[in-house]
Amino acid sequence: MTDVISAIRDTQTYIGIPLLHEHWYVAGLCEEFGRDLTSRTLLEKSVVFYRTEAGELIALQNRCLHRSFPLSESKLQGDNIVCGYHGIEYSPEGEIQNVPCQTQCPSGKLRKYPIKEVGPFVFIWMGNPENAEQGYIPELPYLENPQKVSFYGEEFLVDGSYLLLQENLNDLTHFTHLHANTFGATVDSLDESFIKLPLDFAETNGIPGCYRTDDNSDRIKLGLPPEVLAEIGDRKVVNRNGGITVSPGVWLGENFFHVEDPAPGKPETYKIYINHYLTPKTHNSCHYWYSVTTDFIEPTPENSAGMSALFRAAFEEDVVAINHMQKLLEEDTTDYKEINVFGDKAGVLIRRKMLEWVANEYPAN
Repeated sequence: MTDVISAIRDTQTYIGIPLLHEHWYVAGLCEEFGRDLTSRTLLEKSVVFYRTEAGELIALQNRCLHRSFPLSESKLQGDNIVCGYHGIEYSPEGEIQNVPCQTQCPSGKLRKYPIKEVGPFVFIWMGNPENAEQGYIPELPYLENPQKVSFYGEEFLVDGSYLLLQENLNDLTHFTHLHANTFGATVDSLDESFIKLPLDFAETNGIPGCYRTDDNSDRIKLGLPPEVLAEIGDRKVVNRNGGITVSPGVWLGENFFHVEDPAPGKPETYKIYINHYLTPKTHNSCHYWYSVTTDFIEPTPENSAGMSALFRAAFEEDVVAINHMQKLLEEDTTDYKEINVFGDKAGVLIRRKMLEWVANEYPAN
């Protein structure tokens, strides 16, 4: 049983909480899955993916029920998987269709996982299939709008707990240091005064988000492109940025620039959506994807490539930090007492929410 107080106060205890299955997680990009058998470990479960001849995406337990040969190392015959060890054949529903050495098929059945394709992403439900329709999946219409600059990143494989990364996303106080060479470099005045701006913790459906509001127009305008600055002129701009952990594996972020008394026909708000998708591989490793969309930059290949390179470099800084932290948490046995600072409030709130989700899924604990 997890000590709730210790899990809130102590990172090492916190990252040991049980994995949460009763939620939708990203399994990969739609474009990754075709007629080849593809395996992926999600929440410590091996899953095999493939598309039927009609294009339907299938996700099954990646284990022949006979002698545990991985079905991802087998072959497709029509829409069925034929095990590469003894030729046992499975339907897209996971049912045994044929056993070459006998006439009758055993009653065993592979587990089939619910799947939904949303925008460029494949979401998978790893818990009780009967609960899947009640789970939350974000709507992502802006990712497929040709009038907007949108991009999504290839997967990062992180050698650290998804909980460390989730907490990183809710922490708005590390930008001037960890991201000094990326986000910090694009706005020269991201100094100590920026990280001391007050934070607010608005709740949505009982889930705390963390946001920062900056009304320093001069500082804000340093990070806006010339065409936007031309539209804004000398008008005051207020920036609100931050996001919310809508489920254990999804963080939805926003970076909005509000213009006071905009020019006729010009936007009142310039928007950037920055989303992160985290899926545990094991307790101490995870898969990580992201997507970014803006409505105020011309959607050209050059603009998309430039923004994509900047954001990926910044997110890689987070990944490197998480890898270092996980390694130290696992390997260093020096006694220490972890401290908390004011900037940790968002992290503490999300730890409480994670523990609430744990209590819902594991009521005995």
